[in-house]
Amino acid sequence: RVLFRSMTCRNCGGRVFVDRVFSQKLHVELFCIMCGKRWMINKDTSPLGRWLETVEKEKLKSLAISS
Repeated sequence: RVLFRSMTCRNCGGRVFVDRVFSQKLHVELFCIMCGKRWMINKDTSPLGRWLETVEKEKLKSLAISS
């Protein structure tokens, strides 16, 4: 099931990915593969952050990977 095609960067239009290495309990870090822009979104206060956390958890469950 595909929830979204891709997230795109407002600067360059490149694809944006979740950087799991630098994401932490309180925030998720995103980065653009084209321009290298990085930014953090709070998982508690941001609706996008909460949605991303939900999507990531579902993906991990579907792959049988524990977090």
